[in-house]
Amino acid sequence: MRRRAHLLWLLVPLAALALALAGCGDTVSLDPVAKAAGKSSAAGSEHIELSGTVESGGVSVSMSGRGAFDNARELGSLTMTVEGGGRSGTITEVMDHLKIYMASPLFGSLPGGKHWVSLDLEQAGKSVGVDLAQYTNTNPGAALDQLAKVANVFKVGRESIGGVDTTHYHATVDVTRLPNGSHLAALTGLSSYPADVWVGADGLVRQVRFSMVLHPAAAPAPTQMTITMDYSQYGDKVDVQAPPAWDALDLTKLAEQRPSSPGATG
Repeated sequence: MRRRAHLLWLLVPLAALALALAGCGDTVSLDPVAKAAGKSSAAGSEHIELSGTVESGGVSVSMSGRGAFDNARELGSLTMTVEGGGRSGTITEVMDHLKIYMASPLFGSLPGGKHWVSLDLEQAGKSVGVDLAQYTNTNPGAALDQLAKVANVFKVGRESIGGVDTTHYHATVDVTRLPNGSHLAALTGLSSYPADVWVGADGLVRQVRFSMVLHPAAAPAPTQMTITMDYSQYGDKVDVQAPPAWDALDLTKLAEQRPSSPGATG
C-alpha cells in the first residue's frame, strides 16, 4: 500500500501534462485552448480538487483530495484520502518545483523522528534519461501552453461543470511528441492516452480528465490510472511552505535504483 500511495502522487505531474489536450467531434483551431492556457497561467494561482483510481495487479486504489498551487513560486500542496488494499488514510503532499514532500500515518515511524519523505523528481528522472524539468509546471495554463501541439483537438460541445458553463474539448495525446517522448514511451509502455479539458465561458480551464495504462518492462502487471482534476478560485492567495530539508527522509536514491530497461510502446 505504501508503494501504491507513493505512486499516486508521482502520477500527478503526468496529470499536468494532460492539461494540454482536448477531442470527439469536429476538429477545431487550437486557439480556444491556447487562450485558456494563457489566461489560466496569468491568474497566478488556482485551487484544485482531484479524484481518481489506480489499478494494478488486481488491487484498486481510489483517491480524492484538494489543494492549491502558486504558479509563480511553483509551490503547492495537496491533501488526499487514499483507500484500497484493505487500508485507508490521508497523505499530505507539498510540491516545491520538482521536489515532492509527503507525510502520512500510512508511512509509519520514519528514521530519526522525521515527519516527511521527499523525492527529487528531476534527479530521479535523469537517472532514467527523462528531463522532467521540461514538465515543471503543475498549473493548467502552463501545461496547456507547453503541450498544445501534441494532439489534434476536437470540440465536443457545451457542458456545465460545477455550475459553470464550459466548452468540452477532447484529444488523444501522442506521448512520442512530448519532450523526450520516444524514450518516455519506451520506459512506460505508453504511446498514447485520451484526455479531455473543459474551458469556462470566462476563458479559464475548469476541469481536466485523462486515462492511462502504464506497462513498464520491469513491472509484473500494467497500471491503469484515471484522474479528474477540477480548477477554481483562480488568483486567490496560496499560503504554502515547503518542509525543512532536515525533517524529510530523501527517497531519491531509492527511486533511482529501479530498472530502466524500456518496455514495449502501445
